[in-house]
Amino acid sequence: PAWAARPALAGGAALLLLGLLAVRTVVRTLDWRSDVAYWTSELEKAPREPVVNNNLAVAYLARREYARAVERLQVVLQVHPRYWRAYINLGIARGELGQPEAARQAFQQALALAPESADPLFYFARWLRQVGQPEEALKRLAEARRLRPDEARLPLLQGEILLEQGRVAEARGALARAAAIDPKDVRARALLERTAAAPAR
Repeated sequence: PAWAARPALAGGAALLLLGLLAVRTVVRTLDWRSDVAYWTSELEKAPREPVVNNNLAVAYLARREYARAVERLQVVLQVHPRYWRAYINLGIARGELGQPEAARQAFQQALALAPESADPLFYFARWLRQVGQPEEALKRLAEARRLRPDEARLPLLQGEILLEQGRVAEARGALARAAAIDPKDVRARALLERTAAAPAR
């Protein structure tokens, strides 16, 4: 009878639906295989969304694809000119591309837009260290520590720079603070142990 075929047809439709869902799941899983793949997938849905573009830029930075990061960050800042995190990432990218003036301008823009945040100061200081300006880096870190005295990465970076300069006693104080804030920080403890054997200056 005609009704007898209906369960088979319904079952076939269910199997087809399951098949389509399985394909969709596989595609979505592929999207998640890397940060770049995931955020590129999101970008297709929202090509000018600031958070998506910024996160894709961060993924490119992690892969050292600095020019591609800049492209995404330029989109962010066209849409949202006050997105200060994008300026930090732009500073990092410009610095890695050998564009120091553009890097400095980007970091300074981030500082101007987020004066109460320690993040722009930290990343600016890290870049200043890379380009051989330790004193300015230390100045920025001192400002950051006033804003966020409970953040271990700030005295850690400060201690590293001071140690590079041979300022062992000052480095020891900064590293001890970093280790006190985060007792699980292996690097802070290792550097602190190194200062114990070094003559103080």
